[in-house]
Formats: sequence, structure tokens, C-alpha cells
Amino acid sequence: MLNSIQIFSYTETNSIIHKIDSLNKLLTLIVFTLISFNNNIIIHLILILYLIILIILSKIKIISYVKSIKNITYLLVAIFLINIICKMDIILNLINIFRIIEIVIYSSIITMTTKTDELISGLYRLLIPLKIFKININKIVFILIMSIKLIPVIIDEFNKTIKGLKGKGVGAKNKLLMIKSIVIPTFSLIIRKSDNIVTDLEFKLYNYENIKITNNWKLIDTIIFIIHIFILILLWR
Repeated sequence: MLNSIQIFSYTETNSIIHKIDSLNKLLTLIVFTLISFNNNIIIHLILILYLIILIILSKIKIISYVKSIKNITYLLVAIFLINIICKMDIILNLINIFRIIEIVIYSSIITMTTKTDELISGLYRLLIPLKIFKININKIVFILIMSIKLIPVIIDEFNKTIKGLKGKGVGAKNKLLMIKSIVIPTFSLIIRKSDNIVTDLEFKLYNYENIKITNNWKLIDTIIFIIHIFILILLWR
């Protein structure tokens, strides 16, 4: 089931994006997320254009990214309906939807161009400053990787719940009932499946006491990161 979620499937291609250091990918994801919190629709159109360029550079079939968005369709619809119930401005509501799609695509680019061990290494190096406070960052990395593994479970169970509700005739007209019927069964199933995911992680290479650190940071990584920071400062000044 986890392998069916394209957003978390590494795809081997000889692309520029694959060669970027894993730490840099995580740092730029953080910066990109901060940029996306700007509510200017023009900025979001620029971000989408930027994502299209990254998708082309990744040399991964666009259908993989389309599937990533498709997997969260029901989630986006639910968020849209909740925002309408809360009487949020329609433009701001759409920007929020765009923001989620953008972050999902950017995350997909990272996970599909970064091997799991490289991703773990990147997370470890990102959290190294926490060692100053004598925090066991190895365990934190383990928890974060487990969270990443749980996301597709959440999406999958969410989609199953929505389809089940539609089969019972609970549609958009019964918005409050639909939202209540989604939350309880979805998270109940997630809790039951969490143990299986932890076991799966332990049997693979996720030994949090023995993390292999790789550092492939190059000049191009510095340039890419500086460009992201520059754009962030430019948009938020």
C-alpha cells in the first residue's frame, strides 16, 4: 500500500535535482514553504512556474507528480469545504489550496529524487544544532521518518473513508456530518496501523542509533540555497 503512494517513491534518473545535497533539499523546502505563506496570487503563479521547471529538470514523468496531487484530492476538497463553512474569503481559500498543492509537489520532487538513506542523513545534519541542548537527534530523525511513512497511510485511509461515505449517500450537502464521519474512523485506523509501520522501519535500515552520514554539499548547493533565501527576503520585505 505504501508503495502505491507516488509521493514517497524514489525514482532513479540522471538529473541535476538528484545530485543536489539532501540537506540543501530540506533547507530549500523550508524556505519554499515560508515563501508560499505569502497570500499574493501572483507569487503563487510564479511558484507554480518554478515547480514546473524543477519537474522538467528532475527528468521524472509528470504523471508521477499528477498522482501525488490526485492522492490528496479528497483532502483538498474537505479543506475547501471547511473553509467555506468558516466563511473564509473565496480567494484566500483558493490560495490555501494552491499552497498545499505547491508544498506537496515540492516535497514529491525531494522524495522522488532522494534515496531514503540520503534523506535520513539530511534530516540528521539539519537537526545537529539541537545537540547543543543534549537532545537525542537520532530518535527525532527516527520519529520524522516514521511520520513521513504515516502520511501516505493518512491519505489512503482518508480516501477510503470518503468513498465509503459517498457510497452511503453522505455528500457535500451534509458537510458537518461528513467532516465528523471522516475524522474519527480515519484516525482510528491510523492508530491501528502505526505499529505495523514502526515494525517495518525497524526491520529496514532505520536504526536510529547507527545513522550513516553523507555530505555531498557542493558550490551549486550554496548558490541554490542563497537564491532561495534572496527570493524569500525579496518577497517578504
